[in-house]
Amino acid sequence: MEVLLEKDLDEDAGPALQDPDPEAGRFSRFLFGAQDDSDSGTIKTLAALSLLMLIGFTIFICGVIEYTRVGVLNQDYYAPGPDMWGGLLVFWFCVHCLLFWRLLGPKESREWKYPCLWLYSLWVCKGLLFVICGLICMTSYATQKGFRSVSFIFITWIAAGSLVTRLSILRLQVLKQADGSRHTRSYSDAFRRCCCSLRTWTLVLLVLLWQAWGVFTIGSTVQACGSARDLSRYPPVGKMYDLHVDGMGIRVHLYCQGQSWLGRPTVLFEHGGGANSISVKAMADSLSSNYATRTCIYDRLGYGWTPSYFTSQSTLKGVSNSGTVLRHLLQASGEQGPFLCVGHSAGASSCISFTMAMHGRDVIGIVMLDGYPDIIRAGSYRPGPLTNHTNVGYIGTIAALLGPTGLTRGLVGQTNSHFTPAEMAEANAALYSQTRFWFSQYWDLVADAKSGQEGYLFLQLQGSMDGRGVVTYGKVWNETKVVHMPASHTVDTTCSANYSFNDFCCGNGNITQLCKDKIHDAGIYLEQAEKYVSTLSAIPGSVVVAPRGSEHGFCADDRYLDW
Repeated sequence: MEVLLEKDLDEDAGPALQDPDPEAGRFSRFLFGAQDDSDSGTIKTLAALSLLMLIGFTIFICGVIEYTRVGVLNQDYYAPGPDMWGGLLVFWFCVHCLLFWRLLGPKESREWKYPCLWLYSLWVCKGLLFVICGLICMTSYATQKGFRSVSFIFITWIAAGSLVTRLSILRLQVLKQADGSRHTRSYSDAFRRCCCSLRTWTLVLLVLLWQAWGVFTIGSTVQACGSARDLSRYPPVGKMYDLHVDGMGIRVHLYCQGQSWLGRPTVLFEHGGGANSISVKAMADSLSSNYATRTCIYDRLGYGWTPSYFTSQSTLKGVSNSGTVLRHLLQASGEQGPFLCVGHSAGASSCISFTMAMHGRDVIGIVMLDGYPDIIRAGSYRPGPLTNHTNVGYIGTIAALLGPTGLTRGLVGQTNSHFTPAEMAEANAALYSQTRFWFSQYWDLVADAKSGQEGYLFLQLQGSMDGRGVVTYGKVWNETKVVHMPASHTVDTTCSANYSFNDFCCGNGNITQLCKDKIHDAGIYLEQAEKYVSTLSAIPGSVVVAPRGSEHGFCADDRYLDW
């Protein structure tokens, strides 16, 4: 009787749930777990989805290889992120869909008819959302110079979304035509099966994975749209120059203003690490307008409006340093010396590199704005032997995961009410949100970590380092005066009623380790500032501490601009 009843139930399922083609049915059941998807259209659709899964995985692997390959990647405004994520997300989407189809076959669909009607309706929405995101990304990247080839990758998003939408609609049609009343389980039985079924918990896990996939997909779409919008809304303030440096073709952004006077120096500004030329533009504008001085600002490779330049993690060969790039840039733009180089933070090292590239000629001075070459290396927060590169992996993870997916938009590059120039605050935030910014940060850290001892400038300038990390140079320049301007918060360790140099020390009854470290480091920084001005050049220099209260970014703070 039970056998006959089961047979009768199978017959009641209708012709749409039968298997007219045994060979096709076996293939469908083996690959997709389907028992009613044996019609050629559905099988072809599932097979096409499997093919897109492999294509997406291939794109992702190629992007990873390109990111770490030996050689040089040199494309305008390019960063190996959108292609990697584009391939990974279509792979993720296809795998998610195929697993769902495999776990929730026709038999389960009949048993859970009404929940499945809701689930497949949701899959229709998922497919349409993926199509829309693919269209937006493809259009956005197609409008960005250097990303046009990447835009074709998002055709796979459109195709995958269309296939999933078609499959979901077909399954909905089958379920609506089937009589599920004799197969649908009671609510109590449904609750018991839900709690005890491994298949159900697997489906729950897939739903959670879908949430993560949705976040990254929407984030990638936001990043694509935002990047295209930012590049059109905030064009470069200066000119782009094509250079040929160390056998490499690169493009660099340079903006110069003010009248050039015979015998008066042109002031060059080097922005800090991870920043861009906007951070020093206020100083350049003030000098040009108030002191009739010729000033130039530019963006180092991968920052601001200058396109990315990536070398291999294995060899790190290519353009030698920022000083060489700046020398070629000034030659291409026709700027004449003498020059005065002003470097903020890591830009101080770039000023030294530029002076070395010029062999000390035509550089009459270096001004370091709270910059500490050699005792502060990329990826470190404390001076001297305490330098380490523990942040390289962290920054690399952020670059690969968050940068291309737009999850950092609005979180970095934000300014306070004292930022100057205030009219460029939005442009500054937009440049921080570009995908290439994160990869440029990462590559700078990797390059410095791999350079090891060769990354120290004092070794090339006949200098030495003591056990504390304080560096002395060999007075190799005879025409270049050095001035150092530390921030008050960096070197001042005073506590008073109206001034607290550090929250960990002032107003704290206990002397914490952070406080001890701050006091120790402040002494090292101030001593090192004296060493820069007295041992880099034969011409005596000076140390001028910025006004009390000034912090590391005082060069872009309107409270200290006139000073």
